[in-house]
Order: sequence, then C-alpha cells, then structure tokens
Amino acid sequence: MLFVFSAFVLLVGWMAYILLTEWLKRRKARKRAFGAPFPLEWEAILERNLTAYACMPAELRPRLHQRILLFLAGKSFEGCGGFTLTDESRVTIAAHACLLELNREPTDYPGLYSILVYPHAFAERTAGLAGMHEDGDEEILGESWRSGAVVMAWDEVQRTNTTIQDGTNVALHEFAHQLDEETGASLFEEDGPLGEWAKRMRNEYEAFCTHAGRFSHEMLDAYAATDPAEFIAVSTEAFFEKPRLLRAEHPKVYAGLRAYYQLDPAAWDASENA
Repeated sequence: MLFVFSAFVLLVGWMAYILLTEWLKRRKARKRAFGAPFPLEWEAILERNLTAYACMPAELRPRLHQRILLFLAGKSFEGCGGFTLTDESRVTIAAHACLLELNREPTDYPGLYSILVYPHAFAERTAGLAGMHEDGDEEILGESWRSGAVVMAWDEVQRTNTTIQDGTNVALHEFAHQLDEETGASLFEEDGPLGEWAKRMRNEYEAFCTHAGRFSHEMLDAYAATDPAEFIAVSTEAFFEKPRLLRAEHPKVYAGLRAYYQLDPAAWDASENA
C-alpha cells in the first residue's frame, strides 16, 4: 500500500513538473512574441484567408497582428490524420480566433490549450471506457471540446474562407463555442456574467426557433435552433461573414453581437461581400 501511495505521489509530482515546465516555456514564448514584428508573408496569408481582414479599419490590423503572435506563442497546434502544419494553416486558424477577441477585454482563451487540425472531415470521437475516446461513424468538420481543445478540418477552413456567399465559417464557429465555455456556463444564463444581454439574446433565440427552417431565404441556418450555444456560434459566423445581411434580417441579433464583440463589421467600408 505504501508503495502504491509513493508511486502515486511521484506520478502527480512528475505531471505537475511537466505542466509547470510547459507553462514556463509558453510564458517565455509569449514574452518574446509581445512587440515582435509581424512577418509580411503572414499579412499575405491574412489577405488570402481572412475575409474580414480586407474590410477592417487600418487601425485594427496592428492589434490583430499582436493578438495572433501571442496566440501562436501560447497555444499548441497539432497536425492529425497525416496533416502537416504550415504557417498558412496556423496563422489562418489563429487569425479567426483572434478576430473574435480583437476588441474585447483580452482573455486569450484561458481554457484552450490545443488546436488539432485534420486534413479532411474526421470521425466523431465518443467517450469510451476509463475516459478514453473511441472513433465513431459520423464524420464532422469541427468541434470545440470543454477539455481545452478545438478540432477542425483544414479543407473546410479553406472552403469557408473562399466561399463567403453562404455566410458559414467553421473556425469562427468553433472559437465562438470556446468563448461561450470560458465561464463554464452558457452565455444565455440570465444570472451569469452577461445578465440583461443574455435575456435579450435568449429572446432572439426563442423567436428564431419558432420559424427556423420555414423560409428558404433565411440567412441563419436552421442548425442555429439546436440550442443556445449553436445559435451564438452560427450567428457569429454570419456576423463576420455577412454582417450587413444579418443586420438587415436580424437587427437585434446583430446589435447583441456588436455589443458582445465590440465590433461593427457592417460599418466597415469594404464589406461589399455582405
């Protein structure tokens, strides 16, 4: 019994050492990234792959650059299913995450540790024995895990970057979920940190649910009616991809997201794609 206890203490100590070492390494990397120059070739990546980049006011770009540098220094990226990470994929995905926090009080996704990138749609993973994960049958394009990871298919990230007419964006969707999960409770909880805002947005969600999918021209996908978290994630995609149309068709939803993200993309001069 004493041996088992000693082994457990050693294991816990070793895990704590590993976590502390990793935290110190990332802290040092973030310190180096703060104020570092943003590579010109990365700006070209943003111009190709971030729809909002060409639209946003020039004064917001340096702030986005700094956020991206810090995000890349503080988060772990892992290629899965044979995918090889490149600056193109890392910077593109980081840019979408940072766009959501561009004008908010910086939190840097404190509960997010890893971004897992697959080349294509991947098999859904379900809980198995002893907390393990087992491959399922359903293929999905992206997921946000409460355990501190975001998973997405790179080809879908690319598709939603170049096909802006449908107002969808898997990276924005999954990072919106991460923001929703930061407090450990839904953004819609009226006794939560957002109070009256949550009440107004819940009213909009319930109104949307009453007619979701009835109209072929509806710009918000019916999937938004799945639950409040999906409503926020789907609306976030439209907020940045089709801001003027969202403002026209769902003005209260747009106003709510404008207050939450502290951005007004419908007013950005180059938003002709909306």
